[in-house]
Amino acid sequence: MFVSSNRLVDLQPYFNEKLGSIYDQREIDNLFYLFIEAEFGLTKFEFKQSQQRLSESELLAVRSVVKRLQNNEPIQYVLGFTEFYGCKIKVNSNVLIPRPETEELVDLILKNSDHNLSILDIGTG
Repeated sequence: MFVSSNRLVDLQPYFNEKLGSIYDQREIDNLFYLFIEAEFGLTKFEFKQSQQRLSESELLAVRSVVKRLQNNEPIQYVLGFTEFYGCKIKVNSNVLIPRPETEELVDLILKNSDHNLSILDIGTG
């Protein structure tokens, strides 16, 4: 087994070990908690309190996720979705991931314009 036990809490040291040469600790933590929330529906607090045990197939899925992150694949592609302005959007390697600056632009436009505004953005990247 590649983790010390099959407990969910034992995944964090595995993430740290395997991703430490690629990402700084803060980024590893962000990736880890995004994964935990997406895969297991747990907040950071709930994760730390969890005694959940993982099946062999769940452990293999974790290993796959870490390998993809080691290959510098964006977490949004690994998870299969991203969030944009409160909407969950399905993404894969054929889809551009919305940038945070675009979300800020949408927010700025909505705060400073008539709310009857209609905007269509197709394929502008």
